[in-house]
Amino acid sequence: MFLAAQYQFTDNFSGYLQAVVGRSESNHVNLTASTTGISLRSIWAPRIAVDNAYLPAYVRDTLVAAGKKEFVLSRDGAIEGVRDIGSNLRDPNVFNTRTYTAGFNYDFDNSWSVSGSFSMGETDRLSHSYEHDRVDRMFLAMDAVVHPDTGAIVCRVNLPQYSPTPDQLRAAGLASGLSDSRTQADPQPVPLGSPVGLDDTISGCVPFNVMGHGNISEAAIDYIGTLKKGVGIVEQDFAEVLATGEVFEGWGYGPVSGAFGLTWRDSSFFDNALPVDVDSLGPPLNAPELGIRGIPPGYTGGSPNLHKFSTVPKVGGQYDVWEYFGELNAPIWESASGEQRIGGTIAFRQSDYSTSGKVEAWKVGFDIQLMEGLRLRATQSQDVREANFQERFDAQGGGGNVRDPWKGNVSYTITTVASGNPNLNVETADTRVLGFVYEPQFDLLQGLQVSVDWYEVDIADAISQIGQQDVVDRCYQGDQGQCANIEFDPKTGDVTRVFRRFFNQDKAIVEGLDFEVAYRTEVNFFDSEFENLSVRVLAGKLLTRDNIAANGTVSTQLDQYTLPEITGNITGNYSVGPLSFQLQGRYISGDKLNRSWVEGVDVDRNWVNSSTWWNATVRYNGEFASGATWNVGLNVLNLTDKAPPIIPGTAGYQFASNTYDVFGRRYNLSLNMQF
Repeated sequence: MFLAAQYQFTDNFSGYLQAVVGRSESNHVNLTASTTGISLRSIWAPRIAVDNAYLPAYVRDTLVAAGKKEFVLSRDGAIEGVRDIGSNLRDPNVFNTRTYTAGFNYDFDNSWSVSGSFSMGETDRLSHSYEHDRVDRMFLAMDAVVHPDTGAIVCRVNLPQYSPTPDQLRAAGLASGLSDSRTQADPQPVPLGSPVGLDDTISGCVPFNVMGHGNISEAAIDYIGTLKKGVGIVEQDFAEVLATGEVFEGWGYGPVSGAFGLTWRDSSFFDNALPVDVDSLGPPLNAPELGIRGIPPGYTGGSPNLHKFSTVPKVGGQYDVWEYFGELNAPIWESASGEQRIGGTIAFRQSDYSTSGKVEAWKVGFDIQLMEGLRLRATQSQDVREANFQERFDAQGGGGNVRDPWKGNVSYTITTVASGNPNLNVETADTRVLGFVYEPQFDLLQGLQVSVDWYEVDIADAISQIGQQDVVDRCYQGDQGQCANIEFDPKTGDVTRVFRRFFNQDKAIVEGLDFEVAYRTEVNFFDSEFENLSVRVLAGKLLTRDNIAANGTVSTQLDQYTLPEITGNITGNYSVGPLSFQLQGRYISGDKLNRSWVEGVDVDRNWVNSSTWWNATVRYNGEFASGATWNVGLNVLNLTDKAPPIIPGTAGYQFASNTYDVFGRRYNLSLNMQF
């Protein structure tokens, strides 16, 4: 909902108020859960003890004869239609957005104007995940044994010699020597409160048979799957004062105009998981002296939560910035005929960040009108970018594969942590742009405009987050900064966990071409109506994209689908009277799945297909007798219901990248009124 009010106090002074309030809800239902089931493999596979109550006798005898006390069990998937863990996972989400703005405009004798505004905005997120797997409960329930007194099958943790009390659990957490600082972006050494949940995790444990399918009871499913919530708040306050006008009359080719301003911005965010008394305890830990055992290392050394693969870390951050800026636009020269002109622009901005101090940005540009219809443009600038909330404070855990160069490039699965860095510096970039704009003057091509721009951006202190394999490879090549982001098993020397931290690398280089073709004309399909037709094409080609580490190592980012070489958009508009139509298409080129793989050697098909999808809009404008206007529109996104390319992932999984439209055809109906 959008509300706006404006009041004209005098001929040259006006004020306005605006309010934007929105609410969106989504509900994700795991339609494939009936065949997903429990995913237990690699470092997430449990250790099943030889005295497990569900272990077939012949298997137990074989293990005992071999002197084995446990074995690693791997399983994946489920039988369709058979209830299993996670088969009723539902994820509804609610977003609420509010923005309030007050502002004014004041004109001085038609040569200068001053405007100012103040905005307050907030976005709240509440996400739910029903029947989400609790890792601690899952492995406690798998560790099923026979009670020595009753003969009933119970969880090992409920045997008479165990049944730990809350105080014993708290003592075990403190004694672990671990803390949630291992994955927090801004480490705060808070000892773990318990190896498992302190709710009814012990007393309510329901054993189940993890071997085979269809062997889990409804009571066990209810015990393992619990409600998880995520809450997030993003707030931003913004104030600006801007003055524009003529600085002086110039050198005879037109006045020199300028814009000067002062802005202030305060941004903050907070993310947390609920219930706090559950997810503040992770990760789960083994405590054999209390009967807690069999939890695999992928979880004990993994994400800081007790719900499976669902890290919502308790993180927050805030920064504010003051900025002042100025820009001058000057006509420098013009020929007697007026067909040749030269104009210039100079701009400067200083930003003072509460997190990283002062930084300057500037720009110098020239426009040269060579002839009627042909204009050249060139700019040189120094640009800056402050790290965002994700880059400073993120802390998300998961899994992935690495090839271990210390062990002959053998591949295995590890735990990864995408981690922010609160000590990031500001990026600075030297940017050069050269281009031209051509508007043919021939009658046949009136309304056509073509522009081409070449750009090169050299970024210093570029903020980057590299993949877990790149972290391992750079460490192996001698980058000690990346070696600090790797944990090794002290016994085997295997890589167990990799922190994918955002960091300021030495340099990044981007080079490319931007194209625009636009055509606008009046048509006459209907004699009695006013008609317009326009087509606009935007396209980009990436020529270079390199990251350069502090030790000089160059990592080329091209030739992979995650950074498409060619992108394009085409938009066509046609209006006739009060009715208008729009058709918009987007294209993303195909590229390699992994630039380091050789097709036919490392993988059968190392390619992700290109994709094109279309959106369409129909809109009708009307007017009330009072003079108020209204319009109603229907927007169809992904008109042809084009599916995104399916991209192979690790361990046989496939996924659809958010680079493409992943939601399929959908409809939006809008109504706007102005009084």
